[in-house]
Amino acid sequence: MPSLLLLEDNHEVAAALHGFLQQRGFLVRQANNGLEGLKLFNTEPPDMLLLDMMMPGLTGLEVLRQVRACSQVPILILTARTDEREILEGFALGADDYITKPFRMLEVLARIQAVLRRVKPPMHSLFTKHGVYLEPATRTARRFDTTLDLTVAEFDLLLRLLEHPNRVFSRLELLEVIGNDNTLERTIDTHIKNVRRKLGEDHRLETVFGMGYKYAE
Repeated sequence: MPSLLLLEDNHEVAAALHGFLQQRGFLVRQANNGLEGLKLFNTEPPDMLLLDMMMPGLTGLEVLRQVRACSQVPILILTARTDEREILEGFALGADDYITKPFRMLEVLARIQAVLRRVKPPMHSLFTKHGVYLEPATRTARRFDTTLDLTVAEFDLLLRLLEHPNRVFSRLELLEVIGNDNTLERTIDTHIKNVRRKLGEDHRLETVFGMGYKYAE
């Protein structure tokens, strides 16, 4: 039974989500501000975090920053804003997906299920390319002897590119990999930037201008 931590300061939205998700078999804890939410997270880390961007005291972005400093738990952003810069900042800090308000409960459920499915993929072979080691069964990643702290989205993107070296993937194709059907293709640029930084020099993730990205073998 997956556990969810819901950080949402709108009491009506929080109550509706809490009840709906509990009825679908999730264990749900909730807080209406960032400080309380971080305390709950540190006391008992959830399987997934649902994070409102606009909360009193400590913003959603600051909560995201602090969580990512110690954990790669999947994070779904809940936001009333459609400001592309804020959304991209969330992805830059390590969010896995987002959904804008007002949303439909079934859409929230679908996004949660999609991210959690990616956390536990089916067993298959270890992929190694130029010192990069990915083990999908345990979602562990290394480059040579260095562990890579990849988010769910970052891991899935790198795995797909490694599975098909030298193939160019468009941003739309890579959005499908991370289960995000929104139209913000620039979110892929942000994820790729994060992966490159974590891989370090000679990362071999190449931009094919006007087309997309590839892993150069």
